[in-house]
Formats: sequence, C-alpha cells, structure tokens
Amino acid sequence: HSGSRGVGNAIGNLFIELAKADMRQHIANLPDKDLAYFEEGSRHFDDYVEAVGWAQDFARQNRALMMHAVIEAAR
Repeated sequence: HSGSRGVGNAIGNLFIELAKADMRQHIANLPDKDLAYFEEGSRHFDDYVEAVGWAQDFARQNRALMMHAVIEAAR
C-alpha cells in the first residue's frame, strides 16, 4: 500500500470524532454513532472536503515519486 495511509487515517479519525460530536449536539437520538456525518454547509464540511483532497493529492504525488524511483532503479 502506498499513498496517504497514515495521514489519511489520522484525517479520517479526526473528522469522525468531529462528526460524532456535532451529531451529539444536533441529533440527540442518532441510532448508531457510526452514522455521524457532516451536512453540506455545516461547520466542518468544507474542512473535511479540503483535508480529503489534500490526502488524495499527497497519495498521488507519493505514488509518482515511488514510480520514478522504481524506473530509475531499473535503468
């Protein structure tokens, strides 16, 4: 596996906890805490989208660097 596994996991865990906290404030009887989410336009929604985009860019660049290293090693 390559890419943003470590940092992506950290980003995911952070925003999962934020979503759960938001749900506790706004929806008292959520049937399962793992169903927590951000509504579009909510306090953390844009931050989440930006963080996921950053993680995708990081993963893409990481794979490109690894591919370059493999190609150079094969020459």
